[in-house]
Amino acid sequence: MIRSGGLRLDGVTVLLADGSKFTRKLVAQMLAEFGVGTILEAEDGETALDALKRGPVDLLICDTLVENPDGITLTRMIRHDNGATYRSIPVLLLAGHTRQADVIRMRDCGASLILAKPVAPKALYDRLAWIARDPRPFVDSAIYAGPDRRHNVGEPPNGVARRQMDRERFADQTKSSVSHDEIMAILRQADSL
Repeated sequence: MIRSGGLRLDGVTVLLADGSKFTRKLVAQMLAEFGVGTILEAEDGETALDALKRGPVDLLICDTLVENPDGITLTRMIRHDNGATYRSIPVLLLAGHTRQADVIRMRDCGASLILAKPVAPKALYDRLAWIARDPRPFVDSAIYAGPDRRHNVGEPPNGVARRQMDRERFADQTKSSVSHDEIMAILRQADSL
């Protein structure tokens, strides 16, 4: 299990919404390796919303292309559900497309953070750490509901930075938190499903 930096996830409940069973299993395995206490899965937006309504969830990880509704619409629905206990939970959107216009749409729907696919274990862990260590105030206005979009000036928390800076900073670090054999075992298991 990854336990760097003292991040304790054993009491955390994560809801993972993705239409791909393979991606759900892969990300769920990463979350389990990080020590996340409870991992719930939803194959579509409607099921995810039902899970949010049923019980306490600490974090939603949702693919933007999940269906019925899509991840951006689901995030908007969550953020604008006045009085809902889950309204202000962190939402980490997974995206296969990260063009500037897509990122702006994801930010403006109320996402806490965005993570490009394919999901790398270190990048996922860094986003979880960022959410845990930098809780932003919830903003509720006529045109936006969600975490304050302004981050603190300077380096993002815990070394999370732009991709180019990451490439330069970690170019000589080839050690993964999940071994190649573990990744291959997950892939073989997903293929057999």
